[in-house]
Amino acid sequence: MHLVIVSHILALLNRLYAHYSFIVNYALYAILWIFLRGAPPNRDATVNRAKGWSPGVFVACSEGPVGTALVLQLAKEGYTVHAGVSSIDEGEKLVRRWKNLGSSNGGTVRPVVYDISDPLSIRRAADNLQTYDEAHSHRRLVSVICNPGSMIVSPFHSLHDEQIDTTIDTNLRSNMTLIRVFLALLSTTSAHSKPLQMRLIVLSSFTSYTPLPGLAIPAAMASALDSLARALMVEEQNRNIRTTIIRTGFIRGSVPRIADSARDCPTVRRWRGIIWCADRLGTPVEYVAAQVTDALTDRWMQPCYTLGCDALLAQALRDFVPEPIYEWALVKVLGSASGAG
Repeated sequence: MHLVIVSHILALLNRLYAHYSFIVNYALYAILWIFLRGAPPNRDATVNRAKGWSPGVFVACSEGPVGTALVLQLAKEGYTVHAGVSSIDEGEKLVRRWKNLGSSNGGTVRPVVYDISDPLSIRRAADNLQTYDEAHSHRRLVSVICNPGSMIVSPFHSLHDEQIDTTIDTNLRSNMTLIRVFLALLSTTSAHSKPLQMRLIVLSSFTSYTPLPGLAIPAAMASALDSLARALMVEEQNRNIRTTIIRTGFIRGSVPRIADSARDCPTVRRWRGIIWCADRLGTPVEYVAAQVTDALTDRWMQPCYTLGCDALLAQALRDFVPEPIYEWALVKVLGSASGAG
């Protein structure tokens, strides 16, 4: 119970940092816009109840704790949320949870059933949204939120080929397909009679820049998504699509799962205590939803958001601690993936 209270205190401190980052970035973007022909401010992805504008947002993988929190929070804010789910039953559960909130601010939850591992199913989901857009001009799609799945803790050498293939297919290749298909849909929408600025939001992890033992595969996938999003920031500007990355630390209720094949590894045994703490001290999912809402409503969406005191601390250590000391500290605290220590 005490750790949960600490978790909320840390999350509130992180929100204070988010406001500080907001002020700094707004000042810089404003200077670039006024003096150097930078990007102008934009509010196309912000709800406008007075005009009946309820922008559409597609949330991939809406069934987990993070996805569900995103769907409910964005609908509560007044967005038209297209919730990507794996079955009709899961979609109905989300709709029931939304209705139980009793919100009446114009938002809605609309389940979209698709298979994240099937490219054809992803294209059908995009077609579904395009058809909906054509009939609801006041709810046009303006944003896609890419929400990868859970992480597996295991030393790299103990993973089987099938585990690696399944993890990469589910969390990387399928999300790359989803991004590619929905970028085409966003570009079509942005070329509408009234062009809108589209926003692609990629949820990633601090493992992309934190060499944690046992998380080699999640780190590789997070790094790949980070690099992809960075490239798209430049590549898609001419189509009026902006891209951002939200790098999260550990999220409460959505911590890494230990692979069965690695349960006896000394390093993973040490990780059990870390995961236990992370599940209580991690960032609550509602703060993840708040950060995504920031990315949608900021007039100048930042190229990157860092969420969680653990992610911010890891970022500071990476930037300011010399590499030899950084490596020594990680091995001392966590042990190596091979089980030494």
